Amino acid sequence: MSLRSSQPKRSLRLLSTMAITAGLFTGAAGLAGAASTASHSSKAHGATSHASAPKPNHAAPANFHPGVVSAVTASSITLTLPDSSTTSYVINSATVVEDHDVTKSVADITVGSPAAVISSSADATVATKILIGVPGRDAPRDNQPHLGGQVVAVNASTITVADRDGFWRTIVTSAATSYRNDTSSTTRDTVVAGTFVEARGAVDANHTALDASSVIVSATAPMGPGGDHGPEGMHR
Repeated sequence: MSLRSSQPKRSLRLLSTMAITAGLFTGAAGLAGAASTASHSSKAHGATSHASAPKPNHAAPANFHPGVVSAVTASSITLTLPDSSTTSYVINSATVVEDHDVTKSVADITVGSPAAVISSSADATVATKILIGVPGRDAPRDNQPHLGGQVVAVNASTITVADRDGFWRTIVTSAATSYRNDTSSTTRDTVVAGTFVEARGAVDANHTALDASSVIVSATAPMGPGGDHGPEGMHR
């Protein structure tokens, strides 16, 4: 009697234990599957996001050569490059000369003015395009010393300018200093109080003034950072 009654109870406990164990395995498998799915989804999303991220490239083209004109003829131009070396380029009938997207001629290029040569991909010594004046906003900056601002005083050998912070700066000029405005070469007479200038050259022996090799003159204030023209020294 006692043996018969205990047999069903043991069977019932065994079935209950098996059911609980099966439930635990099922639940664990479900959780593992969900975690795996979430992990794969997260990785896939991350890979897609990374692949679509833009990759900016700010490097200047290898055939772009900014500098200052040290010599120019009908058939060649020589630039003093930012590292102080000089390089000459051939000018031929296919060479295009531009000043802020305006077509110019070789006669408009003046010694001492900033310029950039775009050389031929086939022959690095041949100029396919010459950009005169201040290179545009997409051009790499050179490291030549410069000063700029609004002219407050002019005398025989110096130009005094006020920068945008109100400091007064001295630009030393000489007979070798060249002058140009926004479109062409000009003379020193156009530098008067109230105009805006940018001078490039070398640091004077007093370490505070600039010995100018070239001066760019503008009747109006520059456009500001990123502008296509105007004395860059006003906003650097």
